[in-house]
Amino acid sequence: MALSKPEYKHNFQCIAEACLDLIKKPLKDILFSQIKPKELFIKVNSNYYLVNNLCQEQQNLCYISPPDLPDYSKFDVTLLCTLIRNLCPNLKPRKGWGRKPRESDTEIGHDIVRLRLFRNKTFAHSRSAAIPDDTFEALWNNLKSVLKRLESHPECGVNYEKEMTEIERSEFTYSKFETFKTLLQGLMNSYYQAQYGGKGSTNTKLVIPSVCKEDAREYQASLSSESNGNKYTVSSNIIRLSVLGEIPFMEDLKVTNENEGITIYYSFVVSEKSPKVQDIKWSKNDQPLDMIYNKFSGGRLTDNCLVIKAPSADDKGKYSCTIKNAVGSVTKDIELNFPCVKISINPTPQSAQETTISSIVKSIPPPEKAQWQTSIDGNEFYDIDVTQQKYAGSYHNPESPYLVIPEITSDDIRFYRLQIWNKLGANVSNDVYLKFTGSLPNITISHETDFDKRSIKLKGVVVLSGDSPGIREVFWSKNGEKIDVHGSCGRLSGVTINDPSLTIKDVSKDDVGKYLLKARNAIGTNTSDVICLDTPSVNILAEKDRMEDDECKCFSVDIKSIPSATRAQWFIKSKGDDTFAPLDVHAAEYQGSTNSLPHPKLALKGKDQLERNCYQIEVTNFVGSTVEEISGKILHK
Repeated sequence: MALSKPEYKHNFQCIAEACLDLIKKPLKDILFSQIKPKELFIKVNSNYYLVNNLCQEQQNLCYISPPDLPDYSKFDVTLLCTLIRNLCPNLKPRKGWGRKPRESDTEIGHDIVRLRLFRNKTFAHSRSAAIPDDTFEALWNNLKSVLKRLESHPECGVNYEKEMTEIERSEFTYSKFETFKTLLQGLMNSYYQAQYGGKGSTNTKLVIPSVCKEDAREYQASLSSESNGNKYTVSSNIIRLSVLGEIPFMEDLKVTNENEGITIYYSFVVSEKSPKVQDIKWSKNDQPLDMIYNKFSGGRLTDNCLVIKAPSADDKGKYSCTIKNAVGSVTKDIELNFPCVKISINPTPQSAQETTISSIVKSIPPPEKAQWQTSIDGNEFYDIDVTQQKYAGSYHNPESPYLVIPEITSDDIRFYRLQIWNKLGANVSNDVYLKFTGSLPNITISHETDFDKRSIKLKGVVVLSGDSPGIREVFWSKNGEKIDVHGSCGRLSGVTINDPSLTIKDVSKDDVGKYLLKARNAIGTNTSDVICLDTPSVNILAEKDRMEDDECKCFSVDIKSIPSATRAQWFIKSKGDDTFAPLDVHAAEYQGSTNSLPHPKLALKGKDQLERNCYQIEVTNFVGSTVEEISGKILHK
């Protein structure tokens, strides 16, 4: 009598409405997020279990040939759970679809199992059509926590918890109660008919032709009769069906290159007391693989591999192997594609140091060839011969190639990439640009003349910035030709990396020329300014302030000379004479004159000296002399 309370029947009405209508919605959303309606026919067609185990009513709903599309809203909980379990392996709980989840299991797959268990518990109350408050509260709260969790997933877009509240607040009516009771009992009968009907079952026996893990549950027979308008039901004892055995265990697929073909290896085992493997099926991109073509060989239960002959780019795709026994099936996939390769420079390049460009190669089937390439502009690439000494230490095995540049120079500043081939085709990596810090050597020069030894030292100082590579070579050149210090029989000396100065002994006119210092490091070569060895350059300047004095005219001399001038001498010649004679700078009329270096001077007393005489100066260094005469132009200046 207790179960006849109206509130218990209202509890049943709420649970039945949730079972029949509400819990379908998240399942429908999940299936739609995984498989679009236009894809469902292909998916079902390639699944051995579904093709052979869906009842006719279920096939009429979901197994619809294109261009017609199935309507997911017409699927019941049983069909939705069956499709998700067999077509969405990524949602499978870690312990399988048949295990009751623990409270800590909160993935989508676990909640799908909880919805199915909620449906089964609702079936258990369909005969009494009444649910006590404590049982209702436990069922309702569990369902609410499941739906609230599912709302957080992007696949599920309905406020399920709100709909639960509306169901709970709905008024109890006998018409609605009877409607849900009838629908629920019809759904329960359809479920068991789909599971076991038409396969040898009768009113007195239940036949399960192909037992699987989902059949592990309690069973009970009920006998109903009616007398004098009263209905009587007698139920049998309850038996528990336990199913022994497991689905096959299958190793991951492995791919190798053999005999100009691609070989996919597979292996599987079944545990003790588990049924033997019955069937193996292959598919490509979820379409059954037509094994009758000469393109493929092997792939049977008695084999251990599938061979793809004469592979090409057309053979790219996802290959799936499905192994089935009486308990269920297991599928393993592998993707065949062009190589995927990425390169990087490690470590960050520093000039004059060893640098490695490494690679990460992912390729199924395995790669067969690798080629490093380089480009100046990043557009046109050329193959690199890694056997050259310049790339000593490089490794060109296609599975993990790397390019070694033992000592970077400015010539190595460019783009690099890697091309990889496998049996399906070729692919190239990203481009990397090799550059490094540092600069050319800084050069300063000067000169120093040793009069006693009749020599000149061309002094050079080479300085490097902190991040620049060391000096590799220094040398001097004369008139564009490199000077051979060692071949000078000792007349030339010096020029080392530590002290790049050049000393020239016994300087003579043969040493006249343009000298410059060059210094080279890993980045390149830098060149100094020019030092020009020649006879002195002489420029006579009239001192303006003294030239305005009618009684005294004064001239100074600017001398530039490498090597330094050794002597200066003024000369005088009367206008009627043919030759110049040395000028006595100590004579009274030339008081203030001097032959002293570096600035000789000429002072003329008397305003008619320039009208009566000519004057010139001769400046001498180790390579020769220069004579400059005081002309009318100078006087004018």
